[in-house]
Amino acid sequence: MEGGGGSWRAHLPWRSRQRVVRRIFEVLERSFPADLTEGLIDLQRVAERLEWRIYSVACDQNEYLRRISLRILYFSSESPLLLEPRPTQMALPSNELSHRREVDHSDTEEDLLDRDRPRSHKKLCEDDRLSDLPDSMLHHIMSFLSAKEAARTCVLSQRWRLLWTSAPCLDISIDQFGNDRVRFSKFVEHLLQSRAPASLDTFCLHTCALDRACNWIDHAIKHNVRVLEFTEDARWEPLYLDPQCLAFSSEFLTCLKLTNVALDGSVFDPLSRTCPSLETLQLIGSFSEVSEISSNSLKRLDIIDCFFSKDLMICTPNLISLCFESPQCKCAWFNDPSKTTAAITLCDISSAKIIELSSSMIQVRFSKELLRCMFNNLKNLSLGEWCLSDNFSPLVYFLQHSPRLEKLTLKLKSDNGVGIDTICLHERSFSSDLLKKATIFCTEGDARVSVLMTMLRANAKSLEEVDIIHY
Repeated sequence: MEGGGGSWRAHLPWRSRQRVVRRIFEVLERSFPADLTEGLIDLQRVAERLEWRIYSVACDQNEYLRRISLRILYFSSESPLLLEPRPTQMALPSNELSHRREVDHSDTEEDLLDRDRPRSHKKLCEDDRLSDLPDSMLHHIMSFLSAKEAARTCVLSQRWRLLWTSAPCLDISIDQFGNDRVRFSKFVEHLLQSRAPASLDTFCLHTCALDRACNWIDHAIKHNVRVLEFTEDARWEPLYLDPQCLAFSSEFLTCLKLTNVALDGSVFDPLSRTCPSLETLQLIGSFSEVSEISSNSLKRLDIIDCFFSKDLMICTPNLISLCFESPQCKCAWFNDPSKTTAAITLCDISSAKIIELSSSMIQVRFSKELLRCMFNNLKNLSLGEWCLSDNFSPLVYFLQHSPRLEKLTLKLKSDNGVGIDTICLHERSFSSDLLKKATIFCTEGDARVSVLMTMLRANAKSLEEVDIIHY
């Protein structure tokens, strides 16, 4: 999807790109702390993928060089990533600092069990009614704790000693370790190795510049996790989810949420076959080489602030909620798809109850089949600037084909006066008997708002409220 900017790539020598990769690697090597000797991250690989992403995104050579320079400057700054452990104890009072030294060391069960128990331990446990609860209830209580806090419960009593090893919910975040990546990595490795051979229900993982994260995600998938949430710290580059290390293939996975990741083209190949129970998929701030998202089970799809290096087709016939919001993407309206090369094609979303398409830059088009369908279940519709193109045709199409629509939201970014003088309201008629509320976000003085108001009030007889919100 290079468009008119493809020629500059053909004229950019491979050796020049290699020099850029080498320069990025040198900067990363100087910027990272000494714990890189632990093998936490492959900087050469990071440099190569960073250069490739910028090479794929840039419109021309000047933008390519500008983006490269900005990333190098970012990594060269005095506090580029703040990857060194944070001195969280410096601001604590002396008495609290002393207490923290006693209890904050324990990353593993062994550390906790080696400590002397309080002298009054036996007396305190005589009326321990909490431990009399069944495992399932205690595990539910643990689900509100972080993995680090759950592991600490092993010192409470003999009843709790191994209970944490079978907890079905794990919430693991590097933030709980003062950003100490070495200590965090050792804790996660020990945690996963110490767990009983039980299935996982929920696995939430937040890391920063750790290659092993792919193996930890794969561990969760292999232990039949149902809800999987992964976030790579925004201070670092998107984590490449290497298909050699993990595979999103599970009949148990129902919810998958990924933030700040780089997706290989084969990672969702295809979801209907590899994840037949998946109902929720959320991608945020990620880089994707995926060409198709196809699933018969998917009910909710959120794509927010993502960049796609390849054309993407979305085929989700049972989808209930679709949210496509990104400054890098632009929804477009084409009755004749051959007139353009679209980045994203939407198919089979006629069952959706909630649709949000408020993107602007790369084109999103609708399949011919979708253009002929009725959105019989649609109740909540949110559209961006693109819906006013071609004399409001996209907006009117949705209104004409959504008989159960109750709420309409329009997010208008700029007033470019697209054909407002030539619009024939008679040709833009529709019937919305259930539409009760409309909200329009716009700049003050947008001339299109009055036309929209007239059109809505003339056709939506049940409309009770119209809110105009200025940016």
